[in-house]
Amino acid sequence: MSTALSRMMTIDSAVVGLSRRELIAQDGAHRTARLVVKLGFVQGWRAGAGVTGERRVAARLVDTVAWLQRLGVAHAGRSEYDDGARQGTLSLDESSEALAQLDHMASGDGGCWFAAGLMSGYLSRALRQSVVCREMACLATGAPTCRFLVQMLGDIDITADPFLDTTCGDVLRHLDLLDRQTIEVAAASDVEATTTMRGIRSARMRALVADATQAAQVGSTILITGESGVGKERLAQLIHERSPRKTRRFLAINCGAVSDGLLESALFGHCRGAFTGAANDREGLFEAAKGGTVFLDEIGETSPHFQTRLLRVLQERNVQRVGEMVSRPIDVRIIAATNRDLEGEVDRGRFRQDLYFRLAVVPLTIPPLRDRPEDVRALVDHFVLSCARRLERPVTGYTDALLDRLLGYAWPGNVRELENVIERAVALSGARVLDVDDLPQHIRRAVARMPAVDRMDPIRPLAEMELTWIREALRRSGGSRTAAARALGISRATLYRRLHVLERSVGTSARHDRNEPG
Repeated sequence: MSTALSRMMTIDSAVVGLSRRELIAQDGAHRTARLVVKLGFVQGWRAGAGVTGERRVAARLVDTVAWLQRLGVAHAGRSEYDDGARQGTLSLDESSEALAQLDHMASGDGGCWFAAGLMSGYLSRALRQSVVCREMACLATGAPTCRFLVQMLGDIDITADPFLDTTCGDVLRHLDLLDRQTIEVAAASDVEATTTMRGIRSARMRALVADATQAAQVGSTILITGESGVGKERLAQLIHERSPRKTRRFLAINCGAVSDGLLESALFGHCRGAFTGAANDREGLFEAAKGGTVFLDEIGETSPHFQTRLLRVLQERNVQRVGEMVSRPIDVRIIAATNRDLEGEVDRGRFRQDLYFRLAVVPLTIPPLRDRPEDVRALVDHFVLSCARRLERPVTGYTDALLDRLLGYAWPGNVRELENVIERAVALSGARVLDVDDLPQHIRRAVARMPAVDRMDPIRPLAEMELTWIREALRRSGGSRTAAARALGISRATLYRRLHVLERSVGTSARHDRNEPG
C-alpha cells in the first residue's frame, strides 16, 4: 500500500455538519445516508486490515468501542453480544458525529451515518464476515445516547476490495431491507413539528423527546402541559409522526375557542335535525380520524358537562353523535394539552379528577424557553431558513449581536414569540444578514444579566447554582457548548455530562419539594 493512500486527514466538525446539510438539501436524506455510510465503510474496512489474531465476537465489539474512542469518534461507549442470535449492540455515549449535528445546524438531519458505516467496515474486515451496524437511537434526534444494532450476516473474502466485491453493497442493501428508522426520520425533516422539536440541545428537551418517542409506540393517552407558545401541538405532531398511526390523520381542535355545543358537534358529530342548521348527518373528529390521532388543545378550558361526555368516550371507546342514541366504535389516539395546572384545577373543583387520570396516563411537560437557552440558537437557525424560504426573502443568516439580544430576552411568549420575531425580521429586512436593528424595540433593549447573589437571598442548592452558572455560560457563548466549556475551564464532554446530571437532579429535587407536607 502506498504512503499516500494511508494518510489520514482531519476535517473540522463544522465542515462535516454543513456538508451533510448541503447534501441532504440537494439529494435528499436517503441518498445522502447511503453515500455517507459507504464512505465510512471504506475507511473502516481499510482500518480493519491491521487487525490480527483470532478473537471472540464479543471481544471484537469491545475492541471496536476502544478504537472509536481513540479516533475521537465517541467519548465513551459499551457493547453487548448475544451469541445465540449472532447479534450485539454498540452504544456511544457522546458520538462526535451527533455532537457535530447539534453544534452546526444539522441537528434534524438523521443520525450517525458515517459511524454506522465505519463500524460496519471495521467489523466486517476484523471478523471476516459481513457485518451490518444499524443505528437504532441517536443523540442528535433526541435519544440520551447513540445505540447501534450489530448483525453478523455471513463469511466474506477479506482479500477483496470493498469497491469490487459485494461486501459494501451487502451492508447498504441490508440497511435498506431493515427498518430504516433513522433515515425515515431524517426524510421527514421538512415537517415543521419534527424539525423544530429535533432542533434542540438542552438535556431536558432531549430527554422529553426521547420519552415522547417511546410513548408514541403505544396507544396510551398523553397529556402535554406547558406555558403558552412552548410547542405543545408540535410535540403532539411529533408523537403522531413517530407512532404506528403515522399513516393516518392527525386532527386538532382548540377546545377553548368554541362553545360546548359546537365542540361536542365537532368531536362527536351530529345527526340530521339535531339542532337548527343541522341539515345532514355529520361525523365528528373522533370518527373522522379512523385510526389516527386527535389532539385536544386547551383541554383545561372545557366545562364540567363536556368533561363528563369526554370521560365516557375515553372509557368506552365509542361515541354518540349529538341527537342520536346509537353508539359508534372509534379507533383513535387522544393527546390533550393545556397551559393550566390541572392538578390545581382538580383541587379547586374545576376539572374532573377521573378525567384527569384518564388523560394523564403519560404526562409530558415542556419547559419554557427561558429555562433552556441552549435551544435558542438552533431554533433561530431553523426559523431564519424556513421563513426566508416561505416568504421568498434573500435572508441567509444573522449577526452575533442579534443572537446576543435574543439570548438576553426572557421570552414570555416562548417558541411562538421567537418564531414571530424572526418572521417579522425576515419580512422587513432588506439585507441578507439579519442584525439588531431588525428586531422589535423591546428586544433590542434586552440586556444580558448575570445571576446575582444578595446577602438576603435564601441559600439555593449547589446543583441548582451550578446549573444556573452553566446556562449563563451557554447564553453568553451564543449557545455554543464548545465555547461555554472553554469559558468554564472544562471539556465539552464534561459539560454535557454535568448538564444531563444537574437537570435531572434539579428537576427531581423540585418534584420532591412539591410533595413534602407543609
